[in-house]
Amino acid sequence: MFEKVDHFSNINWTKFHLTNTTVEEYKKITNYENTKKVLKEIKLEMPEVPNINEISKFSIKRDEKILEQIIKPKDNLIKELYQDNLSLHKELSKQSKVVDEAVKYQKEREKLLADNEELHNTVKNLEHKYKIKSNNLDFDFNNRKKELEEEFEKKSYNLEYEYKGKYRKLEK
Repeated sequence: MFEKVDHFSNINWTKFHLTNTTVEEYKKITNYENTKKVLKEIKLEMPEVPNINEISKFSIKRDEKILEQIIKPKDNLIKELYQDNLSLHKELSKQSKVVDEAVKYQKEREKLLADNEELHNTVKNLEHKYKIKSNNLDFDFNNRKKELEEEFEKKSYNLEYEYKGKYRKLEK
């Protein structure tokens, strides 16, 4: 009459195979949107079932067979399904929390990657500016060095010329 459904047959498979999946793939695998709806709508109360002891008070010995063969198995199945429902709710809640955390970390990762890219661009920009300034400094240095060398040569030549002129005067 009643069948027990194994809701957790894929849980171990899911935990094993989801270590290298993206958030979007995980959402599809876990049916995230539907899970959120189910978690909101699911009721976790035990259904009201008449107490077996109360029923047995009104029953006579001939009803004992009905009680043992129909009512008790049905009540046991209801309790078992209730426990399964609680376990399912717990597992769905875990999956939902995992997806929420994954979304949060994915956004954080994307922000960090964008910041990293921006920093790389800034470094490249600074390196380029440094190279330009370094080249300008090298150019300015070489120009100034050349100017000073030329000035030194002129002064050296002038001093040598003056020295030779004075030396000639002294020789005469």
